[in-house]
Amino acid sequence: MSEELSKRIDDLHKRLDDLRADIGRQFSDLRGEMNGRFADMSARISDTNKRIDDLRGEMNQRLNDLNQTLR
Repeated sequence: MSEELSKRIDDLHKRLDDLRADIGRQFSDLRGEMNGRFADMSARISDTNKRIDDLRGEMNQRLNDLNQTLR
């Protein structure tokens, strides 16, 4: 009986080790996926910021032109 119990405990340890490895792989995959998503989001934010800056410059120019016209 003690030998059977020892074998079952060893099997349990192996299953726990396998489970830890599987969880580690899943988190690693998830981390890579999230890094990709953040990189995409960062690129989109940069594009949006550039478009806003371009629009701001264009609006400033138009307002300056309008100001000159009104003077």
